[in-house]
Amino acid sequence: YIEKRILDKNLNTIYKVAEKDNKILGVMELRILDNENIFLNYIAIKSDMRSLGIGKYMMKNLTSNDKYKYLSLDVFKDNDMAFKWYSKIGLKIQDISQWISIPRYNSSKFEELSIKKNIYSEFYYENGFDIVEVILNNRKYNVGIMGKKWFRLNQDEINKEIIEYLSYISNRHIMCIVKKIGLLN
Repeated sequence: YIEKRILDKNLNTIYKVAEKDNKILGVMELRILDNENIFLNYIAIKSDMRSLGIGKYMMKNLTSNDKYKYLSLDVFKDNDMAFKWYSKIGLKIQDISQWISIPRYNSSKFEELSIKKNIYSEFYYENGFDIVEVILNNRKYNVGIMGKKWFRLNQDEINKEIIEYLSYISNRHIMCIVKKIGLLN
């Protein structure tokens, strides 16, 4: 997954890897939003290496870089472990995300379009998550596909057309992120 993402020159993505003796201990994926802002898409530490300070080291190394002023990420409100960990390493909550579930529509007007264009990418099939661009009536939507249960849209992309289309192609829940969590050092 990472190798394919690195080779894709159209992505503004940074990967940081923690390694020892040529063995990967942890990895983080960061999306560059602009010159001052980055988004932590994920951080993962090998299960047998957790609680050794590797994640903390990776985060401190990242936030000590003066190039970016703001680090944003999403955390579900009930993920107490993540909130405690981010707080422990010195990050502060700037804003809380509100995720709302959007009701499904029953519509078949997209049947022909769905057959011609499958929105799921190779990354999704390999990893269970991805962000894909869906174009409906000349409007672009950035749709997050998370696991087998969720589509994710930003508040400014919500309208009846995209909800109908996503409802038609999959029985997943559709979630809308209303605000982003911003963590500042």
